[in-house]
Amino acid sequence: RLCEQEGQPKKKGTERIFIIIMRSILFFILYSLLFCSNHFSVIKAISLSSCDYHDVNLQTPDGYYQLGIFDCDFDEDLYLKSRTDTNLDPIISTATKNEVSAAIDKSPIVSNIPWSNFAGLTVLDFADVVVPNSLFSYNNNLKLSCSHKDIHFEFFQKPSHEPPVDFLYSLPPMPNSVNELWQAFGAYKWPEKPVARRTSFGLMLNAGAMTNSDIESCIDTGKLTVSIDTSPVESCDECSFVPLFGSCGENDFECGCTADECSIWKYSDASGNSIDTSSSVTVKRMDSNCDLRKFNFFTETRLPQLYNLVENAITKNESDSAILSYATIVNNIEYLKCKKTMDSLYTTTASPIFLKGVRACVGPTDETDPCCNEELRWSDCCMPEDKLVTISGVYNASNHAVIHSKCGQNAKIVKELLDSEISQVLISTSHPELGCKAKYENAVPQHGDDDIYDSFSDPLYTCISEVMHGKTIAGEDICNADDECWSKSCMNDGSADKRCMRIVGEAVSEPLLLCIISKVDKKIWKHMAKIINVDPSKIKKAGRFTRLEWTDAVAKFQQRVGSPNCVGDEVSSGICALIDITKEECLQIGYHYDWQRQMEWVEDDTNLNGGFCKKHSSYFFSEDSSFYIHGHTEDVQSECEYIFSAMQGSCVDSKMPKGNTNWYKSESECTSETESWLSFSTKEVGGYRLLSTALWHIDEETGNWKQSLVSGDKSKCELQKTCNWDPHGRVTAGDESICLDPSSLADGSYPRGSFEDDDGNKMACLQCWGSQCEEFWHASSSICVVNPWEHDCSENSGGGPNKEHPITAQSNIVDDQPHYQCRRNEHETEAACLPSSICPIPKGNPFDDWIWSCAESSCWNLTKSEAECVFDDVSRIHYGWHSEWKSGLGACRLEYEEATDSGFDNKNQCESKGATWWEGRAFKPGKFNSEEECTSFCSDGSWPIQKTCSKGSCDKNCEQCVVGDEWRFPGGAACYLTGPITEQICLSDDLRKDYEWDWGSKLCYRKKFSGIKSDCVALDTDDDHLGIGDFGEFNSFSFSYSYSDDIHHDTKSTPLKHEYVSCPEQVGKNTCSAYCWAKDYEDYFSCQSADLEWDWALSRCRHPSWKVNMPSSPTCESYVHGMGINSDDYGRWEAGSACWNAGCQFEFGSTGFVAATCFGTPTGCDVQAGNTEWVDGGNEATSLAKASLLSCRWEEWRKCPTENTCLAAGECDDWFLDHGKCIVPFEPNEWGDRKDCSRMTNPFDGTEYEHGDRLGCVARKGGQQPVYVPESECSFLGGTWHTRAKTKYQCEDDRGMVCSDPFDEWHIYGGITSKSKCNTCGYTPETPTKWDAGIWLESGREIPLYWTKRAYSTKNKWEMESFNEERFHQLIKNSISRYVAEAFKSKVYCELGAYKAWIPVINSFCGASGGDNDKQQNIVSYEISTATVSCGDMKTQPPMENFEGSIRYMNATCTVGGGNFAEITMGKVVSLANGNYSPQNGGDRRMRRRASESPCAMHAVIKNSHNELVGQKLGSGLIINGVDGATVCINPAVPDSEVCDEYVEYGIVTVDSNGIYSTPLDVNVTINSKGEVCFDDSVSGVTYVPIKLESGWSTKGEGNTQSPSAMPTIDQSNHTKNTTDAITHQSASTSPVPSSSPTLSLSPTMTSSPSLNVSSNVNTTDPVEKSSSASVKYIHMRTASILFITTSFMMI
Repeated sequence: RLCEQEGQPKKKGTERIFIIIMRSILFFILYSLLFCSNHFSVIKAISLSSCDYHDVNLQTPDGYYQLGIFDCDFDEDLYLKSRTDTNLDPIISTATKNEVSAAIDKSPIVSNIPWSNFAGLTVLDFADVVVPNSLFSYNNNLKLSCSHKDIHFEFFQKPSHEPPVDFLYSLPPMPNSVNELWQAFGAYKWPEKPVARRTSFGLMLNAGAMTNSDIESCIDTGKLTVSIDTSPVESCDECSFVPLFGSCGENDFECGCTADECSIWKYSDASGNSIDTSSSVTVKRMDSNCDLRKFNFFTETRLPQLYNLVENAITKNESDSAILSYATIVNNIEYLKCKKTMDSLYTTTASPIFLKGVRACVGPTDETDPCCNEELRWSDCCMPEDKLVTISGVYNASNHAVIHSKCGQNAKIVKELLDSEISQVLISTSHPELGCKAKYENAVPQHGDDDIYDSFSDPLYTCISEVMHGKTIAGEDICNADDECWSKSCMNDGSADKRCMRIVGEAVSEPLLLCIISKVDKKIWKHMAKIINVDPSKIKKAGRFTRLEWTDAVAKFQQRVGSPNCVGDEVSSGICALIDITKEECLQIGYHYDWQRQMEWVEDDTNLNGGFCKKHSSYFFSEDSSFYIHGHTEDVQSECEYIFSAMQGSCVDSKMPKGNTNWYKSESECTSETESWLSFSTKEVGGYRLLSTALWHIDEETGNWKQSLVSGDKSKCELQKTCNWDPHGRVTAGDESICLDPSSLADGSYPRGSFEDDDGNKMACLQCWGSQCEEFWHASSSICVVNPWEHDCSENSGGGPNKEHPITAQSNIVDDQPHYQCRRNEHETEAACLPSSICPIPKGNPFDDWIWSCAESSCWNLTKSEAECVFDDVSRIHYGWHSEWKSGLGACRLEYEEATDSGFDNKNQCESKGATWWEGRAFKPGKFNSEEECTSFCSDGSWPIQKTCSKGSCDKNCEQCVVGDEWRFPGGAACYLTGPITEQICLSDDLRKDYEWDWGSKLCYRKKFSGIKSDCVALDTDDDHLGIGDFGEFNSFSFSYSYSDDIHHDTKSTPLKHEYVSCPEQVGKNTCSAYCWAKDYEDYFSCQSADLEWDWALSRCRHPSWKVNMPSSPTCESYVHGMGINSDDYGRWEAGSACWNAGCQFEFGSTGFVAATCFGTPTGCDVQAGNTEWVDGGNEATSLAKASLLSCRWEEWRKCPTENTCLAAGECDDWFLDHGKCIVPFEPNEWGDRKDCSRMTNPFDGTEYEHGDRLGCVARKGGQQPVYVPESECSFLGGTWHTRAKTKYQCEDDRGMVCSDPFDEWHIYGGITSKSKCNTCGYTPETPTKWDAGIWLESGREIPLYWTKRAYSTKNKWEMESFNEERFHQLIKNSISRYVAEAFKSKVYCELGAYKAWIPVINSFCGASGGDNDKQQNIVSYEISTATVSCGDMKTQPPMENFEGSIRYMNATCTVGGGNFAEITMGKVVSLANGNYSPQNGGDRRMRRRASESPCAMHAVIKNSHNELVGQKLGSGLIINGVDGATVCINPAVPDSEVCDEYVEYGIVTVDSNGIYSTPLDVNVTINSKGEVCFDDSVSGVTYVPIKLESGWSTKGEGNTQSPSAMPTIDQSNHTKNTTDAITHQSASTSPVPSSSPTLSLSPTMTSSPSLNVSSNVNTTDPVEKSSSASVKYIHMRTASILFITTSFMMI
């Protein structure tokens, strides 16, 4: 047709036919070629197509590595072909576990081969691997070789390796294979789809013989190749790792390997065809073209997820994993491409930098400088100084050639940005003190054995044992008082000692939180409090918080650590049971004495038999097996089946229907006529989990470890029953009938069994700790005790005015008075127990609940009047009138019978005289024994326990001297008569109404005296108060007679003089009581065996005061000295009285026949056996009164009685010193930090020491069975003996000091011992222990009680917020993780924030693809640091310090309204406007406002309100978000050489989101020691820039008519705040942008270099606007050209 068009003649028909034939042939040939080509491609072997190389840096917990990564692609996808079963279809090399398993199942030959042998899927975990071989996939497959000049190497892939690594290791076939490598070290696995045609491997460069420069040299010359290695294995050790590209070597079988051990897979294509083993490729560098769209997408999606991983880590492993995952970001290919592009524009070096006020090492080899030698920092400090410090990695110079090549017309702009901004980024990153890595390692130390997680969490874990397992606050097993327990309940658990109440379930929350607060590090508590959502400024150690605040905190804590769960003592063991068995069979198969084979029946209506037979304990141990079910048992059912299988069965004896009382018999031994074997093998077994537990497992989708909650069986949880008031069976022994109705025990062993309500329901008064309740021990029915001081009451009970029957003693009494065994339980009221017909008017005792006024057994004549109640000459009986008896009417008592020489102290003697015998009774009214009574009790420490608290009580205990007999001396003091006051005078009618004779001390004291000393002295009289010369009757309980007419005792008139003595006034334990110290006995046991008293407060053995109560006394014999057989009766009575008063025994003898004798041991201390010493506190005058009358004693745990003593009292937090401890000083480790006490050991036997808080370490000895080092051995270990401090002085002033970090109280510098040195170092000198002063409470604390019907209810309970130990651990770990995350986020901000912001800007200048070049960008902003602060405690928050500047919070407030916390961020803002980087004429920088070309010209951009240029900026800006009113200091980045001389005043301006600077702010500016520009009262969201101004800057240009340029205005004085954060950086209040303020935008050009469009308020004739239009038109033309060329190519 073309020919025809040119006028050529038309072809003939034959020619047309020929053309058609030729076209057909040509078409056939082309079609055949195409078909053959497709056919040949099937049989063509797969071969290597390309290999790319890049290096990465890996920071792992084991060290730092530089790696060379090779990613090689084949020209088709790789499959794996079975060597064993050739009929098995090839499997794609990226198959999942399930896909592989399904494929293998199709083959009968290889189905027995575990899928884990499948190459490409098994992650290895070699213990000796430093850089791991992730997979078996490519072992012995590839080799790397180079031969170039002096570089000759050949490396092979190996299955395992150790450094130095001179061979390759495999990586998984991923788009970013480094991710999998990091995962092998524990990093989080980012889900990525495998690449089926890729093989990846690595070479460790810094450990092997190869370097990165060697590899790049080989690449540059084209000599570095990768080929397939087909050589056979060289030894049996590599038999199972033979090549997948080749065939098995013959020597595999020669060295003993079998065919199964040879790899069963080989690489192939989809059809099973083998790989081209001869293929080889030349390695090239990784494509370095930066795609900003991919870069931005990658960083903006990965970084938030990384922060989320770090902040929400609930274990240390998760935190470490998240932190390691950071490496997968900075080594990601897309990130590396863009970063390497920017890095190529400049060079770095190690350069000396002058730094002000820096803590840095100048001479690394100087061992005497603590800045260089960390070990010295224990006793010295690295002081801030101005230093010239050599820093590696700082900016050196721009790379001119590369910049001009890549950036074209923007080269100068790029150079300026590199010189001014990137240089600051590099030094900020590498700063020796405030650099990214330096700050992070200071917060989270990376060296040593003192793991930060352990050091923070270990003290908190002890709270579980103390709260839940019955330990005291001091960690002891035995308690003495309620205040020693977190539960505030020290109780008898059935043993001789008391233990703290064990708490479970929801009740754990309150005491556990209290324990946590007392022990947690405040840095961790800040984050924990934020998680819980409480205010750490109020809820804190030694904090003062209201009940409402505390209740709210407990509720939130409980919600955080609680979860729906089964609560009970044994729920973690679950239930193991036989299901298909009857109740009768269950009772038969149990063994009473074989604890492993005990069974119990549990009612269950859902079971066919009405229940199941539960194994009492879910464990079984034998010689052959061991099974134990616990809370973390994964498969309870299987474990239970194992248990019953191991038990085999039970030998059932028909004679024992309720359980076998013999020991276990095997089936072969079960042979008697009544025995039969019941095998468990045929029985159905049920295994039930009761405790909900979080178990760890691998997430099949992501490959990451995660926890999943496995719920307990709620229905089975509450099947088992127990008594609601006796959960431990102490009273009921598990008997349901007794539990429901214990009234049968009310008359004897259990008086509280009589509690009933008005409807006759059996009731109990319960005290509860959450769901755990027990009977309130102080609740009691009324008790009427007969003769309370006697245990054998049968002989002397009965009688009385009501002629009552005798009673017998009761045993096994279960109440708070078990020793009172003689009781009349029929008398339930006071009137019945203490009849008014004989007893005095009842008077309660303020110091116990008993009425003792009628307790004495006595003999009475109830018919005699007072006048008749005198000595009877006929019967020779002495009578005494007692006016207070018979309800105050008075009664006549038989005192003494001369005929029998005895008093009336037994019933038979009394009734033989026709008198009325009174058995003596004490009455205790019922308490907390009704619905009205059982509502609450006061827990303020007062005794006896009362229903409500009296006004005024103390929250602390005081050591104090207390009176022993508070009934007689309620005020703790005695007022007694002095002088010649005898028993006769004291018991005279004139005195006996107000005075009483004390037989022990032989003192006559004022009854019920409760006044002070002046009240006592006021009772003195100067006249003859008695008014008598002859004494009348003399009555005595122990010795009684009346003077007859012929026996008179004349005495002179005697005035009454009184002496006052008080126990509370005795200060100090050694002055409290007067006593006789038995010095021969040094411990409790020897003292008790000698029948003496052990004083726990004094740790001394003493003689009882009723036996020994004076310093010295004559011998007993001296009282009858000179008396013979002829002594008259009067002389004998006199001598006898003196003998008895001295504590001796007297025999009267007979006048004329037998002499009187006085024998025994008197009451004087000096005549006692052994080594004794009288201790009286230096006051002999009151010794007798203190020792015997008041019985003063020293108590260490007693509530302070008055407001004054309360405020003077307190408690030291040295709880670990209980009973005294040997404290050895802390030791430093090699980094100058305090060693953990568990890593300090006894030098003699290696026993680990215990934590001694901040005082030191508690010394122990004994190895595997440690005990505390006694005081006598303490000095040999260099220790000091400490006991618990009793005063503020002892606690804080007498223990020296510790020098600690001001924001980390646990970071102690133990070698700094002076306050001045500590202060000079910038540390805080503190006392190692703290005193918590007492608080006087106007009202006490009532604890609720519950009047509850007795019930046999569920043993366990399902609670919605039961304490979950896993969640508690998670809370602790997550709190520590957040602390680590805070430091780590700042590190990432510091390292990555600047690059994330600058890489798009600079790469856009240099032609990177994917950038948003049409978007105007006036500022570059990024965050550089972050911290969480407690808004209620801002003054104590540590400052945020960075190279760019710092923030201090002394007067700051959070901007979050009403919140407890704020997330504070510091960001950096760089303005690109104001002509800073405005390109004109090919990018030439030219300052519009200043023609000068001086170095400072580029910074002179600051104008005043008159639009006059008055100053220059000193660097970039800082923006603070989250806080107002802070003190901000900014480090000037502009060097001194670029500061204009005329600018002499420092100032501050703001900059808005358009990059426009404000006029200088009216703030007070100071310069600190680092040269930073500081000011107060910052406003959140505002960017501040340091400036320097000329003198008189504010008035320059006054009167100028020129309109000022619009500037942003900030109301600094009123803290006007911008509502945006550091990311958006919206401007402060601004006026419209002035015409003189250009903005920056980017547009692509032909040279791939963006042009800079400077837009402003100008007309369309502006040459800049024309240039912009021309540029856009040119782009349109270029686009049209590309479309034309593309269309033409497609047409062709």
